[in-house]
Amino acid sequence: MTELTHRTTGPGRARDCYDLVADVVAAPQHFPTHLHAEILRHDGGRDLVERWVLDQGSVRGWRFWRELDEPGLRIVFEHHEPRPPLLRMRGVWTFREQGPDTLIEVRHAFALADGDATARFAADLDRKVPLQLAHIAGLAGDLGHRRRRTVRREEAQVVPGTCESVYERIVADEADDGTSARVHLPPHGIVAKQHSGLAPDIEALTGEYRLAEDPGGVRVTIRRTATATTVAAVASVGERLEEDLRRRFAALAR
Repeated sequence: MTELTHRTTGPGRARDCYDLVADVVAAPQHFPTHLHAEILRHDGGRDLVERWVLDQGSVRGWRFWRELDEPGLRIVFEHHEPRPPLLRMRGVWTFREQGPDTLIEVRHAFALADGDATARFAADLDRKVPLQLAHIAGLAGDLGHRRRRTVRREEAQVVPGTCESVYERIVADEADDGTSARVHLPPHGIVAKQHSGLAPDIEALTGEYRLAEDPGGVRVTIRRTATATTVAAVASVGERLEEDLRRRFAALAR
């Protein structure tokens, strides 16, 4: 096993830094490369998580087990059925307050099929992980304000059809203009994140469709979440999200 340790110190509470890493579902609102995550199941004290990220323009996903130690501000993780050439990957996050700051540390231990792949993988971690740590440290110092700038709108309606037919209609209506990335979860979900072309008063925009069988057809739930650039913009952004929901349901009604 090859082991690497990366650490940084930044402003903010250790609990806020821990929350940013532990709350995988909310991570796409905070991290530009995070697209979507779902907790697939709980097994004893562990969660099985599936995560998708944007990696050099492509969508990449994997599953991992994690164990949360909230009192100790510690997160242990291990990849589930890693894809070759990766044979095994495990690690631990720790967060420790140092005066007004927090020391954030993540340790990785991994094994790959050959030495060349190991060297490339280690170099990739050495490049990406310090950037991730710096981003966490920067966000944690402003997390409360960021949460106040985040607005979510959700609506559910029953539309005629089956999950399969409604899902296909949504996919056909969602034109890909190159500004968004999607995760398709047929026939019960579609998740999207806009990564370019955002309005000037929005810095993060995510959305999803969830479909469920209903006695009257299909219950479609649409969620849209935006992080505004300022608190003053929240009301206007919320109104536009509501209009967006109306437009999407009108398209399904046609």
